[in-house]
Amino acid sequence: MDTKKQNMVEDEEIEFFKSEDFIRKFREQVEEDTWGKGLPMVYLKDGKIVRHFADGRIEIIKELEKRTVDKNLKKGDTLKRNN
Repeated sequence: MDTKKQNMVEDEEIEFFKSEDFIRKFREQVEEDTWGKGLPMVYLKDGKIVRHFADGRIEIIKELEKRTVDKNLKKGDTLKRNN
């Protein structure tokens, strides 16, 4: 596939994944696969890994360390931990 055609396909995919219909269907499927089976959702929120229950409760599983990112980093650069 040539580059122009590939870019067109990628643009169409981006628009599809950003669409309200996709977002709604995805959310419904996640709810069915978690809350619908009596399980909490687990996700990253504001630097914390949380457990979100169907009744609205949110429990923090773990707080992640805050890191700053060098804005001069380029693709392929290696990040190093400061500890």
